Amino acid sequence: MTSNNLCSDHVEVNWEPPSEEPICDNLGDCHGWKHSTCSKTNRCLCNANYEWNGEHLSCIE
Repeated sequence: MTSNNLCSDHVEVNWEPPSEEPICDNLGDCHGWKHSTCSKTNRCLCNANYEWNGEHLSCIE
């Protein structure tokens, strides 16, 4: 068996962090996201004095 396909020894992965807070249906869904609460818009919104950071996937001061 022979093959003319060349193999590469590396893989390139591209990822863009999410720009919005995680989706939730109830308060329990935001349990793993510190400093956030499930809102009426079904998002784990950051509490006062915190803002969403997509690179760190968390609410930061």
